[in-house]
Amino acid sequence: MRPGLRAHGVHMMLVETANELSITLRGSPEIDAIAAGAMERLLEKFLQPDSGLIVEFLDRECRTLPASEGTLVVPGHAIEAMWFVAHFALRIGRHDLLPMICEMTLRHVEYGWDSEYGGLLLNRT
Repeated sequence: MRPGLRAHGVHMMLVETANELSITLRGSPEIDAIAAGAMERLLEKFLQPDSGLIVEFLDRECRTLPASEGTLVVPGHAIEAMWFVAHFALRIGRHDLLPMICEMTLRHVEYGWDSEYGGLLLNRT
């Protein structure tokens, strides 16, 4: 990753790390707010509405980058992100997000599936 980019993986890990820390502390509104902000950036910035896919990188202002840097999708990474978002959403009672999380997970499985050999491709642009 070149300097000056925002990586989706940082926000994905922040959702899960903050969620687990809040669980350990038996609930922390401040830490839950951090997880919620990271989840919001994943779903509102990294998720591309035209394709329904999560891109790996945005610019510093969370704007889409030109291809191929701005169209790189790592299906397994996006599926992992949805797992973390689901984990947090369930804990905070955001069951309304579950249909979208399921849809996005399936979208990435379909997008990344290797029809010749089976399994998920590492990435696509």
